[in-house]
Amino acid sequence: MFKLKATPIELQLAGNFIQGKAPLSFTYDGIPFPEGFTCEKGICTSADGKLKFSYSFDTYENSAAVEWLPRFDCIGNKKTLQIKDVMALDYVFAADGDATLYYTKGTVAATDDFALMEQSITKEPFTLTSHGSRSHLPFFNLKTGSGGVIFGLGFTGGWGASFTRVEGGIHVTVSMNATNFHLLPGEWVRNIRMLTIFWQGDLKRSFNLLRNHLVLHYIPKDEHGEPTPPICCQSWGGMRTKNHLAYIKKIKELGLRFDCYCMDAGWHSPYHITDEYQNNYVKNWTYIGDRSENCCANPDGLKLISNAAQDCGMKLLLWFHTFCCNDGIGWHKEHPEWGDDRTEEHPIGANARKTIHHRIDFINPEARRYLIEDICKTIKENGVDCYREDSGFGYLSDEIERVGINEMKTLQLFYDYWDELLTRFPGMIIDNCGGGGSRIDLETVKRSYVLWRSDYNCHPGSDPIGAQVATNGMGHFVPLANCAPPMRPGNTYNFHSGLYGGMGFGLFHIVGFENPNEQHTKIADDYPVAWHKRMLEHYQLAKPYFSGSFYALTPCSINTNDRYCYQFDRPDLNGGLILGFFRQDYEPDSFEVEPVIDVGRYLFEDIDTGEKFEAEVSEGFKLTFCAKEKPHSIVLHYTRLGD
Repeated sequence: MFKLKATPIELQLAGNFIQGKAPLSFTYDGIPFPEGFTCEKGICTSADGKLKFSYSFDTYENSAAVEWLPRFDCIGNKKTLQIKDVMALDYVFAADGDATLYYTKGTVAATDDFALMEQSITKEPFTLTSHGSRSHLPFFNLKTGSGGVIFGLGFTGGWGASFTRVEGGIHVTVSMNATNFHLLPGEWVRNIRMLTIFWQGDLKRSFNLLRNHLVLHYIPKDEHGEPTPPICCQSWGGMRTKNHLAYIKKIKELGLRFDCYCMDAGWHSPYHITDEYQNNYVKNWTYIGDRSENCCANPDGLKLISNAAQDCGMKLLLWFHTFCCNDGIGWHKEHPEWGDDRTEEHPIGANARKTIHHRIDFINPEARRYLIEDICKTIKENGVDCYREDSGFGYLSDEIERVGINEMKTLQLFYDYWDELLTRFPGMIIDNCGGGGSRIDLETVKRSYVLWRSDYNCHPGSDPIGAQVATNGMGHFVPLANCAPPMRPGNTYNFHSGLYGGMGFGLFHIVGFENPNEQHTKIADDYPVAWHKRMLEHYQLAKPYFSGSFYALTPCSINTNDRYCYQFDRPDLNGGLILGFFRQDYEPDSFEVEPVIDVGRYLFEDIDTGEKFEAEVSEGFKLTFCAKEKPHSIVLHYTRLGD
């Protein structure tokens, strides 16, 4: 794996930051930190001897990245005084020019999910707020003139970030929604994990400093040090066992290469008749919290299916909705006291009735242990290799003098839970579904892959433009966070629009096709198998490059009369990919782009047609993409030739 190294100026900026004043703030008994504290190497003790506060910096060789995690410990035999208004980041960053913030939208299951945005920073504060990545990705890039700073947050709860032009630079703050708490003897909490990366010069390179940092130090990797995002054959959990086995048998007979066989929701809970696909208009989701197998669909459990998948060279990926439970089933039936006092009316379909579900008190040791053991038992007994976490989680209501405590504690226990899964089941892949991209941050990226970044893809009629827009936004900040464009047999443009990381690509869509009369649980007799096999080959060829540098070679809008082009580059592999898209209403038959490629001679190959050409690349080199039909996609694989 290649490494982007910081320049001497960038290293100096990071060093100055570390040596400067503490880049955070809070008050203790109404007095601003660090007044009243004795500090040494990021560990500070209050004058009353009750509170230890730590935030020591983590740095990396040849990198301008600086990380810290604020933590509060009660070290006395009495409770601390009030800790209030904690800001994990509170700092003025120098600026030598106009300031612009680059950030993305979050996900609301729309075409513009994770769209890249930009905002000029003035004396009027500009604020982003989100819960996890629901409203915005917790990653942003602040250009401060000739350089800037990239920020990343590790916090899967509510956060806010504010940017204001002040004398001396740009004032940036990052905090939870509210903090005003004391700690009891022996108690500790952590706040928002912070990452800053200082950069100078080229804006495109700056985004890749973040991507490269996440690939090197966060994203899970195999024994060769490479990320392993899987391509999955999707199926619906409500399918009958015989249909799963027939599906897997057909995959094996056809020689189709998938990494995982993915069983989504519908496999769980007591006997009930369920559709064999995700019908958005009926009640497939009304048994959340009961992880017994639905013996209507799977009378012999799931082991037959996992054995068949593994015999076919695939891992079994299984859907879980962990932290919530419908009324009167699962843990709520025997321990209703484990649920919070609040209930949610959870819509289960566009025209469906609503069901009430409760969120478990994950801070309760007995409830947490029960839940973890139940999940692990299900994983072990059914031969599950990959764990899809789809549910969100809530927090207990705070006491009036303990605001923020339960959120901080619950999130740390959530991270500990994922760590325990990875310890108990070495090699397991966690799929951070999160209701479709709602919890993408430093902490979750470190432990999981995002294989379903937006529920926009649940809709059979969704436009592939949505996948392109999300790839553009994600591409600037988070590598390998992908989705599953609705299955459209023979539609290469649709498939290529989803090329970014791990991918779902079954031979039918689990919510059905646009034509409701088509079969949902078997491969159509006239299915273009040769095409599907070719698309799988495209994925395997592209996969090593997804973790490389990303360059948007054109702007990316949601307009149907536009084009879009982006590039992955792996200098250590002497090559990369350039993907060009002609959308359905784009009038010109060609467009030019200037790829980011070092000077030299290269071989270019269209991975779909096999057409090849050589070119001498020099400064200002441009490529021309041509199309005779719309929509259309072209993927060029380039390789640097020897001298």
